[in-house]
This record gives sequence, structure tokens and C-alpha cells, in this order.
Amino acid sequence: MPKSTPSPPATGAALVGRGICRSLPWLGLAALSIVFLVAGTIKLLDPQRFIMDIRTYELVPDPYAAWLAMGLPWLEVLAALGLWWSRTRSGSLLLLAGLLVVFLAAIASAMSRGLSISCGCFGELWRGTETGLLVQDSVLLVVALALLVREWRLAAPARPPDRAPSLVGA
Repeated sequence: MPKSTPSPPATGAALVGRGICRSLPWLGLAALSIVFLVAGTIKLLDPQRFIMDIRTYELVPDPYAAWLAMGLPWLEVLAALGLWWSRTRSGSLLLLAGLLVVFLAAIASAMSRGLSISCGCFGELWRGTETGLLVQDSVLLVVALALLVREWRLAAPARPPDRAPSLVGA
């Protein structure tokens, strides 16, 4: 049996690279959690403003717009908090990814109809352009989907290594 040669000691750059790779999922979780926790809390604190923002999209009639304004912020806050518990992380990521797809569709719909929309994402804290909102939500969606795929891979059972067929007993 040939001897395996020991791998060379890791350089400082390699160690930093490994540390960054290990930190990226946690940074992604933190970013998603903070964004949705802040956005949901701002909407909860000013529901009248948020219902007006929902109405600018002209997608949901009253009283459904009011119901959406009352329920959506709670979904955002609970999903943001659920990212930090391993049992709810996948569900929270799936929920946030779904919300982001809906947000992207709503923004694209409003843009295609020439509506001047107020996102409602962060109240008066930040009001970006429609294109900026599409970029922001697209980046958040990519992060959420990447983290979701990672969670599913970690949860998948380990497959046993493939073995060559045995000639014994054949």
C-alpha cells in the first residue's frame, strides 16, 4: 500500500479563507434576520403607513390590504427569529424566500403598470427606487436560497460509500 504524503501546513491565507467560508452562512443568516426583523418591526409600529404602502401596488383590495398589513409584519418577524433555531431554520428560510418572490413579483407588476410605488419595506427609514428594490430583494433571495440549499444538504442523510461488487460467493 503506497504511503500518503502529508499535506503541507496551511498558510495564513488558507486559514483565513477557511474561516471566511465557515462564517459566510452565519453572516447570511444574520443579514437576513436583521433585515426582516427591522422591516417587520417598523411595519408593526406604523401599520397605517404600511397599509397605505400596500395600497400603492393596486394588487390587493380592501379589506384584504388591511389584513395583509396586520399579518405580514408578524410573519417577517417570526421568520427572522426562526432563523436562529435549527428546528425552524429551513422553514423560516423557505418562508422568507417565498415572501421575497412575492415582493419581487409585486414590484415588477407595479413597474410594468407605471405605478409610482412606496415599497413599505423600512417605513421612512429607507425608500429606494423600484430598480433598487428589485436588486435588494434579488440579493436577499439569492442569500435565502443558498442558505436553504445548505440546510437541506446538511439535513440529508449521509450516503454510504459505493462499494465494488464482491467476488466472494459469486
